[in-house]
Amino acid sequence: MNPIDRDTQACPATLDPTTNSKGARETKRFIDHVTTGTPKPGLEAYGEDDVKQALFTLFTLFTLFTLFSMKCAYCEKNVEDARDVEHYRPKNEIDRGPPLGKTKPGYYWLAADWENLLLSCPQCNQRNRKLIKDEKGRWDFEEVSTGKLDQFPLAVEATRVREHVGDVADEDRLLLNPCLDPPQKHLRFDHEGNIILRQVQGKISEMARVSVMVYALDRPRLNDRRKEAWLDVADLWEDLEEVRRTLTNALDSDRDRIRRRFAKKKGKLDEALSSTAEFSAMTTHLFRKMKWHKALEVIRAELDARFPP
Repeated sequence: MNPIDRDTQACPATLDPTTNSKGARETKRFIDHVTTGTPKPGLEAYGEDDVKQALFTLFTLFTLFTLFSMKCAYCEKNVEDARDVEHYRPKNEIDRGPPLGKTKPGYYWLAADWENLLLSCPQCNQRNRKLIKDEKGRWDFEEVSTGKLDQFPLAVEATRVREHVGDVADEDRLLLNPCLDPPQKHLRFDHEGNIILRQVQGKISEMARVSVMVYALDRPRLNDRRKEAWLDVADLWEDLEEVRRTLTNALDSDRDRIRRRFAKKKGKLDEALSSTAEFSAMTTHLFRKMKWHKALEVIRAELDARFPP
């Protein structure tokens, strides 16, 4: 999970609360339904094209070698083909978890709230049974479904806001939101692609523990894909180390070839570590943990000394 600056994308016109937008009209009708018993309206504004396009822009960054990369707000998987418009606070009903269970209505007044919408992959947003490997390495489904859907647990249930006049900022929420929280303060990764829960003030982060469970961020296939991303970075690093080793016996005539090779490998490494790449929260963390960012400065200095730019 990477931090997202929501201020980089304006609220789409369909959801503008300061105008007579479709979202504003829906919100008013639903509030009237809850408070006065008028017929229940539909909630559709969040699915309009300009809303989806705004979310795609917010979660899309252009890269050097590919046209674009849209990532799930939670797991950082590429979501170009399969994606959901996700309500961080669920709109219809709230699954508070055991023993409290579900309750209605949900955060109906936030159904068309731009700040409440994220881009998610179906595996994080919907209830699914995770694929796991048995002791013989065969894939099978877990009996219990995982994924967010209508879950929105709080540390203190008494802080939950149940009416549109309340301030949800006062809730003691337990789910990480990349537009509100610095995920790196709660989550770390190992070289196998597994998530490590960080300590906050001497204790395991409860937001990290609950978020990993609710978003199913530890699903085995996701761990495998994160590991693959890290191995790609490690291979690129080995390529740069090889460039460094060639400097020892390099001839003056090798200058352009070596500098081009360094630039190509460095460019690919930059892309693999950029916020546009899948699982970059993990790869950048491990890259710095290995102190390769400092070693890279040494390689560049040696290259420049042998073949000045």
